[in-house]
Amino acid sequence: MIYSIIASHAINSAISTIEIEKCFTGDPALYKWQKELMVYKPNDDSFVPVISDERTLEAWIDKHDPDGDKSSYSAYYMITGRDIDKIKRLSSVLSTGTNLRTKWGDTKD
Repeated sequence: MIYSIIASHAINSAISTIEIEKCFTGDPALYKWQKELMVYKPNDDSFVPVISDERTLEAWIDKHDPDGDKSSYSAYYMITGRDIDKIKRLSSVLSTGTNLRTKWGDTKD
């Protein structure tokens, strides 16, 4: 009985949080995690993996090694920030205004 009450409360709290975020800030599916392109060569231990600003592997190869063999490179996206977009989404809802408090503790200001 008690476990059922605790589980029900936990589930309802999670659903309520998601509904509030969708109502006031928009659908979370519209916001993406921050990611970076990691370029590497699968069969070459001397090549150090590179974090790139380019969006695609082809763009990176065209910029850094235009005459190289394109099939020797590979890439994957590395997620670098999961909370970045949630902060962006909730900034308007949780904002305290333009005069944010930056000093804490005993200050004369």
